[in-house]
Amino acid sequence: MRKSFDEFNLHNNSVFVSQNFQTSKKEFFAAGNVLRGVLTAFKCYFEGKKVASKVHASLLVKKEPTYIQIEADEAIEWYYPSLIDVDTAKKELTTLRFKGRKKGLLRVMLNDKQVLQQNINSLPFKNITVDWFGMNVKEGDSIKMVFDQA
Repeated sequence: MRKSFDEFNLHNNSVFVSQNFQTSKKEFFAAGNVLRGVLTAFKCYFEGKKVASKVHASLLVKKEPTYIQIEADEAIEWYYPSLIDVDTAKKELTTLRFKGRKKGLLRVMLNDKQVLQQNINSLPFKNITVDWFGMNVKEGDSIKMVFDQA
């Protein structure tokens, strides 16, 4: 897989993927175990159904997507999405996991300005959801998730 993509997210050990499951190469989509390791067939099936609608929608759009790459603090083990398609960004959610047990404050920075914070008390392998509702992003913006341990 690494040879197939110019941009490989070493942080996630996966390809960069948008909230629409689209990779940095417009014609490729990724979901299920490609993104995060072992999921049950049941979960992969339903995620695959979501991806099918995203593939269909992308075929109707002739414009190349404009992405913002999300950076993550080293305390964060895995996160999805790792790209934000600015043309379809509305109410975004990010799912992430930490390395080991973590307690502290997660901050989302947009162009080095804090736009969101969330208290974290997490066990290993537990998914945490961050809601980015109302965060307006545009081409050229930078997004970083920073964790401050308590």
